[in-house]
Amino acid sequence: MPRMVEPDRAFRAADLPPHWARLTEVAWATARHSEPLRAAVVERSEALFADYVRAGRLDELLLRQALAIDEIAWILFFNRLYRHAGGAGERPPSPVAAEPDEGWMTRADYGFVNARATGRFPSQTGNFIAATHLLPALRVRAIHLAPFFQSAFGIVYAQESFSHVADGVTHAELEAEGLDRRDQLRYFIDCCHLTGKAVGFDLTAHTCGFSKVCFDRPELFRWIRFDPGYDRLWRGMTIDQQYDEAVQAEFAASIRALSRAICAEHGVDSLESADAAPARADAAQWRIKAVVRSYGYYPVVPHTWNGAGLPGLRAPDAYDKEGGYPRWDYRDADGNDQSAHAIGIHASFKIHAGLRANRPADGPGARALSCDETVDYLAGVFPRMHRLYGFDFVRVDYVDHVFHATRVGADGAEEVHTEQLSPSQLRAIAAAAKAAFPPAGMLADHVGNDIDRYRQAGFSAVLGREVQHPLGKYQVIELLDFNQKLVGEHRRDPRYGTAVFPIDTHDMGHPALLGRDLAQREDRATLLLRHWFSRFASAGVGHRPKYETMGCQDMSRGIYRANNEPVSMEWGGDRAALAAYHLIEDTWEALRDEWLGGHLVANYVFDEDCWWRVDCPRAGRSYVVVTWIGAAYGWDRALSTTAVTTVPLADLPPVERAEVVLGVRPSPSSDDASCVRLDDRRVELEIGQDRALHVRRPDRTSWLIRLHLRGTDRS
Repeated sequence: MPRMVEPDRAFRAADLPPHWARLTEVAWATARHSEPLRAAVVERSEALFADYVRAGRLDELLLRQALAIDEIAWILFFNRLYRHAGGAGERPPSPVAAEPDEGWMTRADYGFVNARATGRFPSQTGNFIAATHLLPALRVRAIHLAPFFQSAFGIVYAQESFSHVADGVTHAELEAEGLDRRDQLRYFIDCCHLTGKAVGFDLTAHTCGFSKVCFDRPELFRWIRFDPGYDRLWRGMTIDQQYDEAVQAEFAASIRALSRAICAEHGVDSLESADAAPARADAAQWRIKAVVRSYGYYPVVPHTWNGAGLPGLRAPDAYDKEGGYPRWDYRDADGNDQSAHAIGIHASFKIHAGLRANRPADGPGARALSCDETVDYLAGVFPRMHRLYGFDFVRVDYVDHVFHATRVGADGAEEVHTEQLSPSQLRAIAAAAKAAFPPAGMLADHVGNDIDRYRQAGFSAVLGREVQHPLGKYQVIELLDFNQKLVGEHRRDPRYGTAVFPIDTHDMGHPALLGRDLAQREDRATLLLRHWFSRFASAGVGHRPKYETMGCQDMSRGIYRANNEPVSMEWGGDRAALAAYHLIEDTWEALRDEWLGGHLVANYVFDEDCWWRVDCPRAGRSYVVVTWIGAAYGWDRALSTTAVTTVPLADLPPVERAEVVLGVRPSPSSDDASCVRLDDRRVELEIGQDRALHVRRPDRTSWLIRLHLRGTDRS
């Protein structure tokens, strides 16, 4: 029978932050556990805490198991962790608060978390409290938090609001007992900070159509207006006439007057007011939407990434009367139809003045002008999020084609061709973030290795392009070459920035990208090969942090779907993948300081395997990494087939000893976690008279080997 624990010891809240204390009280009141169950939950919490303090992580739990543990146990776990860290009533400090600038972002590792997708079963939605259960198992130092404000169509990136936290991330029972949903968000961020993780806010330069932001600040958006019969635009205007700034000002004033009158009728100052009751604000929004639409108004959608200017309207039928929406026309600079790339559910902020339908600004030397009021609004979002909740950095959505949309003219001025945030506007957003919180940097929603360009737009990091391709011969050659290039760039400019190594991203399942989540398009072996490369394929000033998504640790599925429908992940049960994930992470943590003081000096890539060497002069040691690459085939014969790799070492001092640090074989055919790590006897290491290391190993395996150098080893 579980031992009994005195309630005032397990549940005392006097020394906790006020919202933590309220959570502890309310959670216990709603749980109504029996005394034996209560004691068992307290005991489980103590065990979780002891394991975490001992190891710095919880590596035995599948993510689905973490979510299945009683939430009271987790609340008490974090209470204990808070006290263990010396907390005394204040919110836990950010782990990057003492950083002088955003340079930490080139060293941190990132994990994408969608709090809405943390329900135990796919048919449910999660919440911020449930999302805390995953934190002790995620081996990252920064959380990229998915959008969490009210959204439309079930899509988290189609936000209705930049103020009201959504139902889908709110623990409804706790809120009903008095724990405000904003305090639930604060608690999640506190738990991230307590486990050593910074938290990033996801900024979008769009909302959904007819959002609360649209109606509160109509001047920050573009609008078109139809005549009452919807057979033509208002008063027979052309769309370019409606895009004129004077007409836009008239439209915005009309919509603002309608919005304010209806808000007054519903007893709210504004839709985005923090003091507005969510139900009243929602009711007012829907009434405003109906009235604004009855006047023929519609917000203008974003153009496609390769479009020109602003969207036009299709002729002759510019309005779909059956569907009740405008029929937008998306063209590139050559007049080609780009509607296949359109995202018609959003309303784009009005970022530049002077653009026209499917073409840039008209006239010789004409240039679109920045809408400073809109940029000021967007630049103010992160400072508000930092002040209210404690966010640490910014991730900016939909900036994959910044330098296609904006080009620099001969005089150095920006020439805007498509309505997207320009580099100078992004720099303004970055500057405002740093003014609010000096360590704040920006992570770009951009897959590519061109951090040199994105650094000019204020970004500290982009997502590397490796996520788009298998790790085959030519991809690995490019990867290692780029990693070498980063070393030189960082020696020249320590603030150069980085391209993080993405194991997966939340949107690769989009049909226009790769069409499936990582666990559906790759097997366990190639997934763990990505983890291996993310940790050991770069070093020193050229080190590239990893970027992962929740679920890639144990082959869970559904991250893309969960961003676009109110569902949760299909949680995996792959213990071998989980064991390999933590094994690689444990090894990396043990070597981290040494590795970050080293540098990548040589490599060679064959058709099905490769090697590279990392020298760590401060430690007086070198490391050799030997690994398979390509597709995971031939596993049945892998351990019985020997591969030999020769690594030249003539440029090093004499090697006294070579030893195995780690060998792994994440086979796709066995679920036995104990089979992941290979015994050192599986590999033969020989330093030949040719001053080379000869590695005889089973085929399709990965090895990390330490070289002790004569006269320099400081171990």
